[in-house]
Amino acid sequence: MDEEMLANVSAYDEEAMEVSESEGEIDSDLNEATESDYDSPVNQTGSVLENSAVLKSAIESGYLGQLAVEPWSYSITEGDGKLQVGLTVNGQFYEDAALTFTCTADIIGNVGQTAVTWTLNNVVLRPTSKSRWKIKRLQPSRLIPFRVVYQLSVNPLKVRDSGRLSCSVTDGYNLQSNRTIQMKVLGKPIVFIGPMSAGIMQGETIPVECFILSNPSEVREIKWFKNGKLFNGSKHDEVIRKGPEGTSEILTHRNIQGNVIYECLGKNEAGEGPKVMSNITVYLYQDE
Repeated sequence: MDEEMLANVSAYDEEAMEVSESEGEIDSDLNEATESDYDSPVNQTGSVLENSAVLKSAIESGYLGQLAVEPWSYSITEGDGKLQVGLTVNGQFYEDAALTFTCTADIIGNVGQTAVTWTLNNVVLRPTSKSRWKIKRLQPSRLIPFRVVYQLSVNPLKVRDSGRLSCSVTDGYNLQSNRTIQMKVLGKPIVFIGPMSAGIMQGETIPVECFILSNPSEVREIKWFKNGKLFNGSKHDEVIRKGPEGTSEILTHRNIQGNVIYECLGKNEAGEGPKVMSNITVYLYQDE
């Protein structure tokens, strides 16, 4: 027995719309639609097969007249109801970022009450009030009433969150649809400085090396600080150069005259990593 379908269609003489053709089933929701130049029997309750056959014929002819329907709201379904799920995210996968994942479920045909399950690496997310993760369901839009929207937010994102994030929507009966996003979270660079502390006689030379501990390919810059201020080295006494393997920088201080604190950190697209400090104490020669 054919299912009943109510097609609401509205036409505007000034507007036209391109309709794409696909194999098999034609998907579109007639929540906003139409009066058209080919006199299809619309704005009435009729069987899906009767109404869709007319529209299919018009689509195949390549002429739809002045049919003004948004692509996202134009759909025909035949047979049982179904869910179409989409998953998007509003930013990049950077450590400490605040992100929102949006899971949309377009309800087509006869569908029961929907519910969402969020999983990270196949583990169901069940946030508490103190969790970094939050889940909510948005109120339906008047423009897209057939779309259910769920959101998952995280603040802050951590490197350990890397993996497969999925949303699965079901009506509690036979229908289920899901989407997955693969996350590779870029962490802020981790560095180490050596020596962390040292004593040296006035006028001598000391090298201070800043090592990259995280993936060197993910580090864009090493920043140096001298006594709390950004420092790029000097032409003669304090020279900064790349280490022999390209995974460090070496600051060589020649003819040192006084106590000094050097710091360094790594930087990339995710931001600046933590500073590490080298405290150099200078001793004076005593006259005999």
